Amino acid sequence: MSDALVDFAMVDSAVPTDSAVETQTTEVETPVEGTETQTTEVETPVEGTETETTNADGSEKSEEERIAFKEKSAKKEDLPGDEKTPQDIRKALKAFRDTNPTANGEMTKQLHNSYERWNAAKAIFPKGVAEMQEVKAFVDSIGGPEGYEKLQAAVDAVTAVDELLYAADPKIWENVIEDLKASGHPEALAALAPSFLSKLKAHDEEGYYNTTIPVVANALKEVHMDSFVNQFNAALTEKNEKGEVVPNLSKITGLVKSITDWYTDLDKDAKARTATPTDTPERKKFLEEKAAFEKTKTEAATQERTKFENGVAEDCDKRNNDILGKALGAFLKMPYFKEFPYETKVDLGNGIKARLYDTLKGDKAYQLQMNAMWKQKTPDRAKMIQYHEAKVQSIANDIVTKTVQARYPGYAKGGSAAGKAAAAVVKRETAAKVATQSVATGKPIYVASRPENLIREAIKVGGKDYSASDLVTLQIVGRGFVKSTDGKSVKFITWRK
Repeated sequence: MSDALVDFAMVDSAVPTDSAVETQTTEVETPVEGTETQTTEVETPVEGTETETTNADGSEKSEEERIAFKEKSAKKEDLPGDEKTPQDIRKALKAFRDTNPTANGEMTKQLHNSYERWNAAKAIFPKGVAEMQEVKAFVDSIGGPEGYEKLQAAVDAVTAVDELLYAADPKIWENVIEDLKASGHPEALAALAPSFLSKLKAHDEEGYYNTTIPVVANALKEVHMDSFVNQFNAALTEKNEKGEVVPNLSKITGLVKSITDWYTDLDKDAKARTATPTDTPERKKFLEEKAAFEKTKTEAATQERTKFENGVAEDCDKRNNDILGKALGAFLKMPYFKEFPYETKVDLGNGIKARLYDTLKGDKAYQLQMNAMWKQKTPDRAKMIQYHEAKVQSIANDIVTKTVQARYPGYAKGGSAAGKAAAAVVKRETAAKVATQSVATGKPIYVASRPENLIREAIKVGGKDYSASDLVTLQIVGRGFVKSTDGKSVKFITWRK
């Protein structure tokens, strides 16, 4: 079975087991014309016994009875495991146990338990370990069971608010005010009110006036507008000694002035509350200083975040070097690698790290977990580095081995001479790449001193012609061209830092 945890091929599964019932056999000769007599063994049930195909009375068993007999016989064989375990696995476990019951008895139980647990896990995670890791990373990213409970509580709270909103239940404002106070922003409610009324008027004008008219009426009562109206009417209908209606012009004039002054003050107050402040020189200076301060805060926060990210990256890279270096050390001790020059080892190390980065980039579980930790309000540096280090530890040997095998497939068989030859090839290839890059980018390769083999005759490099005088000018500033090791190209060099 492909999913079996242990290969039982080495165990003789044909170890004899006690038969469930004893049977007798009789040889019956079956003559074939023109041939020698052949014999066929035919199973003859003993009277009063039961076999897989016949009952104790000699009658033939039905298919259901045969299956029941097999299950019963399996139990009698005392096979490890239970009916859920495939028969071939149980027999293999029994064969392994019976080779040494004392030493293998407990191990057989452990193997069976491991098999059952793995099958149970595979039923939930058909893709195996990779899927399990992804699920675990997701669970960790939300903070485990406690984090899930918090998320669920947040979802429940939002759902409850939605239900109040859709039902137009005034209780929603109690929840909003309570939340604003708890968050330390009670002033936000008043700041949102004007924009709410503006949107209400734009989308539901009738609803807007139904809302604001009672508010205006209450406000007028608060300033005793009803008393003013009564006084005004009384002044208009005032009577003299004869009982004639003679409006009291003096009182009316006073009341008109009073309401005029009140309305004027109200209009000024309204404009002052809604108008954009005048850009006086003092205000302009204040706004400039405020903008500069906010910019400084933003830049400081950005710098702090960048510093934090770089610090995490540097620590993770140090651990990459340590862990991968230890894994690579076992290979470098082999004769094949002993003659490798330093730059070739560096190039191999860079290749190993490149494979590591590609592996981590494609690891969904790793990416999910790291992204979750980065998105936290206050990322836990130690936790991030610890998780990264554990991941690299688990894959380092595989990363190093695959990179070495891909670059030097004969390392296990070859000696130091073969390694030296391979290193020379890699060195030449690396040098050629560096030379090409130096010309393409215009960035010279540093050498300790001015070489004697500088090219001094006119040459065309990278599509550009250099005359002899151009090469002399380059030499004066400490630069020049030399031929590569293979003589097929040139490289751009400098002997001045």
